[in-house]
Amino acid sequence: MSQLARYRSVALVGIDGSGKSTQSKLLRRLLEEGPDKTRVFIVHPFGRKLLRVGVSSPLLQSTSDMKRLEKRPRLLHRLVAVADMMDVAIYLWLVRVRGTFATLFGDREVWVVGDRSMDDVLVKHQRQGTLSSKTAALIRRLVPEFQVTIWLEVAPQVAMVRDKDFELNHYEELYEAYSAAAKRFGWRVVREASRGPEEVRARIVEELAQADPNLDARKYLQMVP
Repeated sequence: MSQLARYRSVALVGIDGSGKSTQSKLLRRLLEEGPDKTRVFIVHPFGRKLLRVGVSSPLLQSTSDMKRLEKRPRLLHRLVAVADMMDVAIYLWLVRVRGTFATLFGDREVWVVGDRSMDDVLVKHQRQGTLSSKTAALIRRLVPEFQVTIWLEVAPQVAMVRDKDFELNHYEELYEAYSAAAKRFGWRVVREASRGPEEVRARIVEELAQADPNLDARKYLQMVP
């Protein structure tokens, strides 16, 4: 296997409360404890990563801040959104460079696991009307893609119980936005249904194996309880 072939990346996306952070940690543990020497980077492309000053991100507002946010001029609102996206884009390029160097000069297989992706963030900005479709498409072309993106599909009612930050209609609207994005971007889908965290992780590994014929899922699935 070539050096660059030892670099793999996957992003887990989904509505708030879908289990992205939990599954990122479970996947990291599985990969690090697997039979191959593996180095795993977990990245969180959301909010400010490099420029942590100035007007706060529209996506980082609490429910109580939403009315105040709506009073801001729409132009300022959009400029802040674009600044957020460019910030995350630079962050993801730095992650890609670091991962590539680790692959070229290290003796381990390298995985980059995204707890969210740029697509994930763009969906929310577009839903809020802070980015036009053309601007979102342009930003998306500037960002290094994850090799595989998996939507953790969970019912809005379940997400609301877990997240506890918004009313049900917020999660229902996000669910519809993610459902449309999954078709538009070609995301793979893991439906939680009544599965436990370990079962969801097993489904994620199976999806990764289907996307990458060189990945032997059996050596990881036999480790899952």
